[in-house]
Amino acid sequence: MRVVTPSQMQKIDKEAIVNYGIPSIVLMENAGRKVSELAMKISLEGSSISVCCGGGNNAGDGLVAARHLANRGYKVKALIFASELKGDAEINFKIVRSMRIPLSFIKDRETFILEKERITHSDLIIDALFGTGLKGEIRGFMKEVVSFLNETGKPILSVDCPSGLGSGIEPRPENCVKSSTTITFALPKVALVTYPGAKFVGDLYIADIGMPKELLEREEWNVSLVDTDLVLRWLAVPRAPDAHKGDFGHVLIIAGSRNTPGASVLVAMGALRSGAGLVTVGIPKSIHPIIATKLTESMTLPLPETGDGSLAAESEEKILQFSRDRADVVAVGPGVSLNEETGEVLRNVIMKVEKPLIIDADGITHLVGHLDILKKRKFPTVITPHPGEMARLVELSPREINARRIEVARQFSVQYAVHIVLKGASTVVGSPQGEVFINTSGNPAMSTGGMGDILTGLISGYIAQKLVPLQASILGVYLHGVAGDYLKEKRWERGILAADLAEVIPLVSGKVLRRELTDRFFLI
Repeated sequence: MRVVTPSQMQKIDKEAIVNYGIPSIVLMENAGRKVSELAMKISLEGSSISVCCGGGNNAGDGLVAARHLANRGYKVKALIFASELKGDAEINFKIVRSMRIPLSFIKDRETFILEKERITHSDLIIDALFGTGLKGEIRGFMKEVVSFLNETGKPILSVDCPSGLGSGIEPRPENCVKSSTTITFALPKVALVTYPGAKFVGDLYIADIGMPKELLEREEWNVSLVDTDLVLRWLAVPRAPDAHKGDFGHVLIIAGSRNTPGASVLVAMGALRSGAGLVTVGIPKSIHPIIATKLTESMTLPLPETGDGSLAAESEEKILQFSRDRADVVAVGPGVSLNEETGEVLRNVIMKVEKPLIIDADGITHLVGHLDILKKRKFPTVITPHPGEMARLVELSPREINARRIEVARQFSVQYAVHIVLKGASTVVGSPQGEVFINTSGNPAMSTGGMGDILTGLISGYIAQKLVPLQASILGVYLHGVAGDYLKEKRWERGILAADLAEVIPLVSGKVLRRELTDRFFLI
């Protein structure tokens, strides 16, 4: 499913109206009817509903919903926070007025005070104030209105977008409606599925309002949502009854050092749980006994080390030789340390290895100031930074990275011809062709050390099983998050370990395949 910006959605609306001949009033009717149907799911018949409208098309959607809800026996009142309505919204206002549905124009604080009690005693508030049409921050009196709605403690159903979200201003409770439910139309908007905006959305419903399918699926809308339907095509490939371990690829992992041996174990666990046939872990020789004991299902490759227990220059040729002779994919970086000699080894391996490559953690840090190495590679590359690592690579702050996740991921992927997995809430996957995919699975229970190592192993394992890097990255990110969601539901959001997550990957993969686990949004 594509994800769009407000301006892209306006272009879609215009094309539907002009090129396909769908009257705008029909689209508004379809949208408002969907709002009313969802409101009826949320509230019992006969409930009291306050429909808070602005002066634009969002208000028109709300007024259509008010009409349908009144016809179904709900106690509806429309509160219009504008001096007038225009176009299709005005047409629907006149219909509501003719039906004698209660209406009030609220132009200032004095008239608002008279309506506060009514809103406070509502069973449901419908937010049809601004939608995606807002430019800049909500100010003045309307800012007070938004704060009041958030303070009522009542369920809020936002129409198309919580008012104040997507305006380019960081959403806060005083300038953005905090919804319990949001219904958006045709396609989800970027601000609804990325943070910090997603915190204000609540349950997200995506409503079909009759837009032409071919218009919604155009390649020019090159941001997509990762969902079950997308990953099933890669997960559902059956294994032949006479298959053996050699059919499912060999992963070489270069990870760990004396001070951080566990990283290599976790990457290997991720690769093994993905279903890779063979896994070999290349590690400094002094930690070999530890790793060999911990990883009974994988092989080890002891390597020459520096005085502080990290990879020494002599390890380079052994790594390259093994990758040439036996590996199908190579993962480098987790826990290798920031030793400069080790950094030189990794940069040389990155430049020379002639297999698909995944770069994570310390491997990314060793690329700072050496990004041109990526352009010299002739084989597929996946890089998996968290916002802090990405910030060091492109000389921005982590805050700027998070505010521009899609833009940063796309620009880096295209510039350096790599696939990027920009981790964090709403992990973003970017391709060298400029495509971007937004993941919706995962939760704060995964905010613990080692989770990224598991993800690196998963992506490596899926590439070993012959998925192309983009597919492997998307599938790895999605199942990684789904496993976290499953563990949070079964246990709690605190105390979940990376090893716990790796253990349930096969279980949740099967549940996704059988559609026993649902996405974080609903299609209506």
